[in-house]
Amino acid sequence: MAEPTPAKPKRRPGIVTILLGILALFLFPTLLVLGTFVYEVQRAETVQTDQYMETETRALINGVSSEIDGVQLFLRLVRRAVVPVVERGNADECRSLVTEIEAGEQALSGYFVTDTAGTVTCAADADLIDRTVADTDYFQAVRLGGRLFIGAPEFDARDRAVVPVAIPWESNGAFGGVIGATIDLPVIIAKVRTSYALPESVVMLSSSDGVILSLVPDPGGLVGSRLAGTEAPFIDGADRDWASEQISVAGDLLTISVGVPRAIIEERTPQVAWWLYAVLAAIVAAALLIALAAGAVYVRRPVRALANAARRLGTGDRSARAGDVGGARELTSLGQSFDTMASHLDAREAENERYRAQLEEARDDLERRVEERTSDLNAMTQTAELKARTVERRFLQERRLREIVTLIQASQDLDESAVILRNRMPDLFPSTRGAMALFSETQSQLETIAQWGETGAFSRTFTPSQCWALRLGTPYSSGAGGEGNPRCAHLEAPDVEIVCAPILVQGEARGVISIDLSQLPEEIAGSEGEHAIDTVETAAATIGIALYNVRLRTALRKMSIRDTLTGLHNRRFADDVIAKEVSRARRSHQPLSIVRIDIDRFKAINDEFGFEAGDTILREMASAIGHFFRYEDVCSRYGGQDFLIVMVGAAKPDAVNRCDRLRGELGERAYFFKGTALPRVSVSVGVATYPEDGTTEDDLVVAAEGALQTAKHDGRDRVRAAPGQPPAEDGTRDTR
Repeated sequence: MAEPTPAKPKRRPGIVTILLGILALFLFPTLLVLGTFVYEVQRAETVQTDQYMETETRALINGVSSEIDGVQLFLRLVRRAVVPVVERGNADECRSLVTEIEAGEQALSGYFVTDTAGTVTCAADADLIDRTVADTDYFQAVRLGGRLFIGAPEFDARDRAVVPVAIPWESNGAFGGVIGATIDLPVIIAKVRTSYALPESVVMLSSSDGVILSLVPDPGGLVGSRLAGTEAPFIDGADRDWASEQISVAGDLLTISVGVPRAIIEERTPQVAWWLYAVLAAIVAAALLIALAAGAVYVRRPVRALANAARRLGTGDRSARAGDVGGARELTSLGQSFDTMASHLDAREAENERYRAQLEEARDDLERRVEERTSDLNAMTQTAELKARTVERRFLQERRLREIVTLIQASQDLDESAVILRNRMPDLFPSTRGAMALFSETQSQLETIAQWGETGAFSRTFTPSQCWALRLGTPYSSGAGGEGNPRCAHLEAPDVEIVCAPILVQGEARGVISIDLSQLPEEIAGSEGEHAIDTVETAAATIGIALYNVRLRTALRKMSIRDTLTGLHNRRFADDVIAKEVSRARRSHQPLSIVRIDIDRFKAINDEFGFEAGDTILREMASAIGHFFRYEDVCSRYGGQDFLIVMVGAAKPDAVNRCDRLRGELGERAYFFKGTALPRVSVSVGVATYPEDGTTEDDLVVAAEGALQTAKHDGRDRVRAAPGQPPAEDGTRDTR
C-alpha cells in the first residue's frame, strides 16, 4: 500500500512577519501613550507655573487695593477725630492729636489741616504751619465739591514714593478746609509682600513710564531708576520668573510685578525626567532587534511573556513585570528594559502623586493664609466701624446736650426750663429716670425743679448733707451699682443705680443732677459705664450753669420791675404797661381805667412814728392792694405813698365802685408797729378811663392825678373820677 502523502502544512506567517505585526500592534499604542504622557506632563508644568504666578500677582493686587481702601477709611476716621478739635481752635491739641495718629499708622504720614483759604492751621510737621496750599490740585478739587482726592505717585524729600490724599472737612454744613496726608507706597508694598508673597519673592511697583517706585527687597538701590524696556531688574543673582499686573491709582496705571526664584517654582511643579526619552529610544531599539531575530527559536515565549506583562501594565497594573523571559539575549534585554521602564513609571507616578499632595498642601496653606488675612481685615474693619459708631454716638449726645442747653438759655424762667428737661433729657439718656435739683434762695436745702422718666425715685426737697456728691464735690455712684458705697439719703426708690453729679459754678455747689443708669443701653453707657458717667458730669457742668443763669436772669428781671419795699411793680414797669394797654385798648375798642391811690397824711405818720412805721404801713397796704385786684390788673408803687393800678377792660363805673370798696377795706384795716397800734389810715383815690378822659398814656395819668387832687380837696378818704379839678398851678401835689 502506498504511503499516504503527508498533507502540506498550512501556510502561516513567518516569525518575522508575526514579530513585525506584534511589534507594530504593541509599539504604536505604546509610543502614542508615552508621547501623550510626555506632552501632558510638560503642558501641566507650564500651566501650573502660569497659574501659580497669576495667583500670587492677583493676591498682591487685592492686597494693595485693600490697604489703600483701609488708608482711605482711616483718613475719614481721622477727620471725625480732628474736626471737633479744629473747631475749638486749639492748635496745640490739634498738633498733638495728628502727631499721635501719625505715629500709630505708618502707611499715612504728613498730616495737615487747612482752613477755607487753604492755609495750613494744624500739622504734625511744624514747618507746614501757615503755609498755603490753595493753588494745589488736591485743594482745588476738594474745594469744588470733591469728597476724596488721590493724586499721582511722586517722590518726596526722602526719595520715597508717596501718593497725596485729601478729603474735605465741614463746619456747620459748610466747607471748612482740607485734611490731607501722603500714602507711603514702600510701606504698603512691604506690608502686602509680607502678607501675600513668599519670603524669597521680590515685589516691584513701577509707574506707567517705567520708573521704579518701590522694590522690596532693594539691595542695589534701584528705586527711582527707569526700567530698560520690558526687562525685569537683576536683584540678587537668582534666576526668577516674573509676572505683572496693572492697578489704577488716581488715573495713573501702575504695574505690580513679582519675581519668584525659578528653583522654588521647579520644586513646586512636576516635570518629566530625561530618562523617559531614553526608555522610549530603548523600546524602539529593542523592537528593531526583535524584528531582526524573528527566526530565532526562542522568540515566541519571551514575546508572549513580554506581551502579557505589557497588557497588564496597559490595564493599570503598576506591579506588572516581565521577569526573566529567557530566550535570545535581545529578548532578555528587552524584558529587563521593560521591567526597568515599569519601575521608573511606578516611581514617577508615586513622585507625581507626592508632588500633587505637596501642591494641594501648598494651595490649602495659601487659602488658609488668605482666609486668615481676610479675617484679620474683617476684624479691623469691625473695630474701626465700632469706633466710628462710638464717635458718632458721642457726637450725637454732645449735639443733644448743646440743644438742651440752648433751649434752657432761651427759656424765660425755671418753669420753662423744667419742661425742657422733662421732654429732652430722655433723648440724652434713653430708658433712664432722673432729677435736677437746685439750692433754694435760702441756700439751706435743695429743691427738685424737674424729673423725667418714672417718678417717685427722688425726694422733692432735701438738705446738702443727704447727697454724697455735694459732700465730695465729684460725681458719685450709689445704690445697686455703687459697689458698697453709702447710699444717698435723697433716693426714695430701692435697688436703683444712681449717679449724682454736683453742679459747680465758680467752684461753689449750686445743685445736683441725679440719673438712674440701670436701664441705660450698654452701647451708650460703655462696658463699665464710664461713657455715661462722663456724660452725666458734662451735663451737670453745662445744664447746671444754664439753669443757674436762668435763675439769675429771673432774679435780675424781678429786681428791675419790682419795688424792693412793697414787692409791687415799680414806676418804670407801670409806665411800660400803660403804654401797651392803651395801644391794645385802642385796637380792641375796649375801656381801660387808670387808678391813682394816695395815703392821706402819710407825712404826719412818718414824723410822729418814724419811717420804719411808715414802711410797715406801705408793705401791708401794698399786700392788701395786690390781693384785692384781679390777676390781669397791674398794681405798682408809683411814688412815695402813691400807688397806680391799671385796670384792664374796666369801665369807669365799675372801676369807681371797686375802688370805693378798696377804700373802705383799707380804712378799716388796723396797723401795728413793734406792738404799738398805729392811727387809722385813709386813702384818696382818683380814676381816669380811656377814651373819655384821654387817648394817650400821658393824658390818662394826668387825668387820674387830677381826679386824685379833687378827692384831696373834697376832704380826703373818698374816690373821685375824672374830669376833676386840675392840679395846682405851681405843679405841686396836695399831700395832706
